[in-house]
Amino acid sequence: ANTPVAPAGLPKAEIDMLRELLLYPELRPRLAELAEFASDQTRVLLESLAASQEPVAEVLARHVPDRKIAARLTRVAPVQAPDAEEQAQRAERTFADVLKRLKRRHIRDRQREVRQEIAGAEGEAAIDLLRSHGNLTRREMELRRPAPPVRP
Repeated sequence: ANTPVAPAGLPKAEIDMLRELLLYPELRPRLAELAEFASDQTRVLLESLAASQEPVAEVLARHVPDRKIAARLTRVAPVQAPDAEEQAQRAERTFADVLKRLKRRHIRDRQREVRQEIAGAEGEAAIDLLRSHGNLTRREMELRRPAPPVRP
């Protein structure tokens, strides 16, 4: 992928997404749901955060080699909405937004791979790859559509 990588070895976009997710500690058990769309290092971190009851700082210290980035993520203070229902809606909206962005990045990375394969393919293989690329493009366009509003 041609994504800027922070010194921590994590893509910068994924560090930013982690920062958003850490605002809502109630999302922690669900972080593994995002793992399949993340880079390898972020995938391991998300799965560890979801599966562990350890403090976030300890999990980050184990999985984020750059101490400055780990410290910055550790300092993320949870947000607290005025009422529980609003808190749940904000958390859900954040999770959905991050999932959508991760899926789009994942699809774009796969599109790049398919385009490289198309360049070297011939005949029926090239046609299959073109179909695959078209399907990926369609899925990415679907992800660009605005999400329906979260209903109270």
